[in-house]
Amino acid sequence: AGGKSPVSFADLGCTAMSLAAHKFHGPRGIGALLLRRGTKLPPLLRGGHQESEHRPGTEPVVLAVGMAKALELWHRDHADRMQLMRTRRDELQSGLLANHPQAVVNGSRTNRLPNTLNISFPSVDAEALLVNLALAGICCSLGSTCASGSTTPNQALVAMGLPEDVYRSAIRFSVSFETTAEEIEIAVERISAIVRRVQSHE
Repeated sequence: AGGKSPVSFADLGCTAMSLAAHKFHGPRGIGALLLRRGTKLPPLLRGGHQESEHRPGTEPVVLAVGMAKALELWHRDHADRMQLMRTRRDELQSGLLANHPQAVVNGSRTNRLPNTLNISFPSVDAEALLVNLALAGICCSLGSTCASGSTTPNQALVAMGLPEDVYRSAIRFSVSFETTAEEIEIAVERISAIVRRVQSHE
């Protein structure tokens, strides 16, 4: 949620929180780990007194500064960014549902991240759809980013008790506050055409 919705480490009362800089348009290759005072973690690698012995290595100062600046900009503009993401996501959702009334939006329509749309096209094989979308220049995934490349069903959708034809045809799209309305129009057109094409071959 960091970089997509307001998050408070203190209000959550959690023991640990990780942030990835690229989630709020910071540089790739750096993140942050917040730990509740007094929390002890066994290090995966030894050494590094400068890192409180949690990890060895020299801090990448340039990346750290970039992450801090990106986080500052996120906090300054987050309300506008969130609204822009919601608008673009909803345009994508409305366009796809208009072209494919049988499509299913997975999860809550209101209580969700502003930037993602998980949608199923029952009777369409998601893996075939993913390959064809990639060839058409549409970036998407079958599950979470952490599961990219996995052919197993999205476990979150399975746990929600969705029918097999729904969770096996689910695709996840993400937008940014920089995504334009014109890009959404192009995406809807390409995705809809590819869904129809894949359906006709099954």
